[in-house]
Amino acid sequence: MNLEPSMAKRVHTQLNNQHALKAALYTSMWCIPILLLWYGTFAVLPKASPLMLFVSGALLGVAVRYHGKGFMRRFAVLALLAHIIVVGVAINIGIVLSGTIWGIILLALYVSGAWAAAFFARRSVPLTDNRAFYLLSEQQPHASRQQLKNRSYVAFPVLLLGASFCCAATALAIHVVHGARLQQQWAQDYQLQLTQHREKSIDVTPQALQGLSTEQAFYYAYSYYTGRDMRPQGQMRGAYPHSPFKAQTILRYLLRYRQQPRAAFILARTSEGAKRGEYLQQAVSLGDNYAKFYSVVDYGCGGHETRAKELLTAMALLTQEGAIGADIDTVLHYGFDVMCADFDNTEFQLRFIRDYRPDSD
Repeated sequence: MNLEPSMAKRVHTQLNNQHALKAALYTSMWCIPILLLWYGTFAVLPKASPLMLFVSGALLGVAVRYHGKGFMRRFAVLALLAHIIVVGVAINIGIVLSGTIWGIILLALYVSGAWAAAFFARRSVPLTDNRAFYLLSEQQPHASRQQLKNRSYVAFPVLLLGASFCCAATALAIHVVHGARLQQQWAQDYQLQLTQHREKSIDVTPQALQGLSTEQAFYYAYSYYTGRDMRPQGQMRGAYPHSPFKAQTILRYLLRYRQQPRAAFILARTSEGAKRGEYLQQAVSLGDNYAKFYSVVDYGCGGHETRAKELLTAMALLTQEGAIGADIDTVLHYGFDVMCADFDNTEFQLRFIRDYRPDSD
């Protein structure tokens, strides 16, 4: 079958311009901006990051097509290999997915990306040149297939090594940049917390505490001890500067200047060693009901359960605090073991002050 000389020359030129080795080298380098684009998408719009499974395949296919100018199937294989490497690295550094998404959607995006890589990697044969391409490259292998630059055993290893190296270097750079961003974000968050803490903190000197009601002072002590901003109305407003020292300073003020027996009891529960016993005895002597309850519990934990239960039953009839009544019911129903195990732990429970009225003791 005869071909027009001009058509045959044009097709020969196009076939000889195929360059798989060049496509492998340049596509390896294209992995760098594609991974950076993926990371940028993940940083700016995390929910759109899975779309890069398709976009990366399309871009890699275009890169192989532009630099390789190939018609052979091996160019599609080059794009598929590059896509697999890029996706694998993206998964490894954690920029593919943010939040939750159906697995079938991820699979569809990956398959569409692989298809796009293979589709765009090969040049299409013009309709006017179909006959010439068939005669020159399909009926018998064209000489360009045997050239070293188009050999699979040359192009594939070059792509695998080059793409792996470029992706690894890019992943390392992303890791460094991401770490720096995280440190900057942590520093900003820390400064914000410090600012918020300074705004919430109060002066705990006796002169400053004189302006607070007893109830407010107890809740400030609770907030300092637990690190939770609790208000007398029962509202929790986020975090609070954590400082057991300031909490105990407020409690000592309430005990010394306002003779609050509940402050002595809470000091006993937040102290250790001999101080705990001293504060507890002081709270009992001042008539604090919670201190009396814990003294009876301590008595029951010491092996005198029968007598301790009798005392608790009598105390339940006299107490006006719902929290103490609930604790008494718990011990009478479940036994002393529920409190004996945690008796020596330091604590400042909200129930110590929730139903407490400063004038009730």
